[in-house]
Amino acid sequence: MQIRKLITGTLFTAIVLIALNASAQFPFPPPGPTAPPARNIQAEVAQMTQGYGLSEDQATKVTTILQEETKKSEKVFNDTTLTMQQRLTRLQSLKQEEVSRVSAVLTPEKKQKYQADAQPTPPAQSPASGAAPGLPNLPSNQ
Repeated sequence: MQIRKLITGTLFTAIVLIALNASAQFPFPPPGPTAPPARNIQAEVAQMTQGYGLSEDQATKVTTILQEETKKSEKVFNDTTLTMQQRLTRLQSLKQEEVSRVSAVLTPEKKQKYQADAQPTPPAQSPASGAAPGLPNLPSNQ
């Protein structure tokens, strides 16, 4: 009888541990949109102030712009009536709007540098072109 209780207790413990482990390691994210990473506007403005030499007035205006554009982006991101492609398109246009609005606050020299920095980096060369991603095309030995 003692062995039967030991086996039953051990099996019960194993089943509970397996169930807990399976739910903890579910490989897919839950369905639906996940929250975008939090944006640290103060850190962005501090970095821009250092990189572009923003005046106090410019930093204040840029902070307001980033806060407004972040709210708009969050609204689009949480709009469940939009498809993922529609969200992506709208978020891209909001980013362009943000760059345009921030650029309007800057001097011509700062504006040029900011716009160059704000441009998205070009995608890596595709493997179909013969180069591995991140590696240069090497001359062939043919």
